[in-house]
Amino acid sequence: MKEPISVDDAENKKRLRASAAGRRRRAQSEAGPEAAILLADQFLRKVPRAPEAIIAGYWPIGTEIDVRPLLRRLIAADHRVVLPVVSVLGQPLKFHEWTPETLMRSSAHGIDVPPDDTPELAPNLVITPSLAFDPEGWRLGYGGGFYDRTLRRLRGLGDILAIGVGYAAQQVDKVAHNDLDEQLDWVITEEFATEIKRLG
Repeated sequence: MKEPISVDDAENKKRLRASAAGRRRRAQSEAGPEAAILLADQFLRKVPRAPEAIIAGYWPIGTEIDVRPLLRRLIAADHRVVLPVVSVLGQPLKFHEWTPETLMRSSAHGIDVPPDDTPELAPNLVITPSLAFDPEGWRLGYGGGFYDRTLRRLRGLGDILAIGVGYAAQQVDKVAHNDLDEQLDWVITEEFATEIKRLG
């Protein structure tokens, strides 16, 4: 049974993130490495994307579901793939091109990123990790607000799709949200793909 979520203050959110991290850790252990392949299959079957679409993925850390098999298949289908780079705290993410041959570097935040001399591109589709998500497309992130700021900026420039990915067990009944949060367009897991009717 899914656990209902109600977030009223920072302390509740802190507890929620700890609980959601534990849930994701268990989901990773139970689903196994094949979950990454199943997620890629769901994505490629269900998510619409233009042939020239530039797709932003992420380099998985900790117990985040591994999207690298999906990114390799997208490149094989002639899409350009980019990865997020934190340039300034409190600002939207930048995106640099990645291929399987890219020699990654460690950033100041301990996350592997493409080198600075790789092309910086604006994506049309953004794949986002999360700690938890709900059926209405609201996600619980890590508290830095990077993806919300980034999606808001990109949506101000044109049409994009925001795709939340994770393990099926990360879905909960409700993630509380406010005016600073950005809603997803799709939620993709190893078990299902859900298109969201986004508000506005």
